[in-house]
Amino acid sequence: MSQPPPPSGGGQWGWEGSGPSQGHWPTPQTPPTQPPPPQQPPQQGQPQPAQPQFQYAGGQQYPHGGRPHPSGDQPPNRRRPRLIALVAVLVRVLGVGIGWGMTNLLSQDDTTAVAAPSEAPSAPASASAAPAPSQSAGAEDGGPGSAPAEELPDDPSEALTQISETDEEEVVAELDGKWVPQISSKKAGMEIDGKTWTDEDILADHQALRDEHPRVRLVWSGNFGSFKEGDFWITIAGIGYSDAEQALSWCATNGLGPDDCYAKQLNTGGGHEGTTKLQ
Repeated sequence: MSQPPPPSGGGQWGWEGSGPSQGHWPTPQTPPTQPPPPQQPPQQGQPQPAQPQFQYAGGQQYPHGGRPHPSGDQPPNRRRPRLIALVAVLVRVLGVGIGWGMTNLLSQDDTTAVAAPSEAPSAPASASAAPAPSQSAGAEDGGPGSAPAEELPDDPSEALTQISETDEEEVVAELDGKWVPQISSKKAGMEIDGKTWTDEDILADHQALRDEHPRVRLVWSGNFGSFKEGDFWITIAGIGYSDAEQALSWCATNGLGPDDCYAKQLNTGGGHEGTTKLQ
């Protein structure tokens, strides 16, 4: 039987440790190593060769032989814009919160200021009409319980004199010749229902009436020609009317009967005739 021809290209067959007839490829010959040519420095004006790009897992390229950042695929400088954006959002949220708080505070301050009622001056009483029943006591002199601005002396007689001197300035200026409701007329030593009145009793009676009714004033009868007797302390409602009927209407409106209230015309001169009218 004939032997098969050797593979194309020639060469000897052989196995390790046997002769050429054992079927091994011959050992290739290694060409001699030549040193790399020396690199020449680049000449001025000549373009630099591009640096190689290195590719890693995921197909991303890193220039200049760079390596991926240990914390991720992005370098650290790419995370800085996100941090800046987060800080900006926090600053804006704080600004909105502070602005909202200041707005509410100012709104409350404004609401409180607007809600406070202004003190409008009371309108003077009409000379031709009786006061309405709903007129509150003290509407013109500070209300019930109001007392003269100055401090009163401890002596009742001196206190009565001080109150009357203060009140008579207003009465003469505004009520001379007008009809007024007279609600008390007393002097020390007089007896009423078995009681002898003193200046202390008269002062207490006047202050009680002053607390209860509007614009109550005290005058000394000796300073007005319209009183028959000149030694009485007279308590009036200091609201002037052009006729007696309007003054009597005030008495009825305030629940004062014929024994407690009647119309009196105040005149600094003249006589007392025709200056009194009862209910």
